[in-house]
Amino acid sequence: MAIYQRATLDGQTAYRNWGRGAAWYLLGIVKTLAVLQKLPFTTANIDIVYEAFVSAAELVDQWQTQQGVWYSFLDQSETGVDTSASAVIAAAFAWGAQLDILPNRYLRSAKSTYQTLEEYLAPDGFLTQVSQINRGGEVLQENGYRVISQFGMGLMGQLKAALNA
Repeated sequence: MAIYQRATLDGQTAYRNWGRGAAWYLLGIVKTLAVLQKLPFTTANIDIVYEAFVSAAELVDQWQTQQGVWYSFLDQSETGVDTSASAVIAAAFAWGAQLDILPNRYLRSAKSTYQTLEEYLAPDGFLTQVSQINRGGEVLQENGYRVISQFGMGLMGQLKAALNA
């Protein structure tokens, strides 16, 4: 099983298990489920969405490093740590546990990620070791080149918000 950032109707796929792609997928689903849980009516086939989230979380969870972070391409350690993907994946895990969709161990996992990410903060508060934007293609994501980025800091803020919810 894999998560693809891009797929076409004719079956072409790209960015297989790309960390930030998987992260956006997870966060998007769990934030949608948070809204759907508050609705005063039952949504048809909502169980399919829950199952998709849990299945994706289980897939991604297997690639978390002992330090609590993930690689740019989740299943390829040679692509190096991506703190931005790690922050968003952990945020999705935290929301999932707090919504009782995922077991509580996912919340502990998210807390571990946050502690590790604090080590990647620059003195000015920016998050280091962030993968580049994906306009440079898969090669840029795979080569280990990392930056300090404002959006990385914002993604870590998403994690902090999830942990404080």
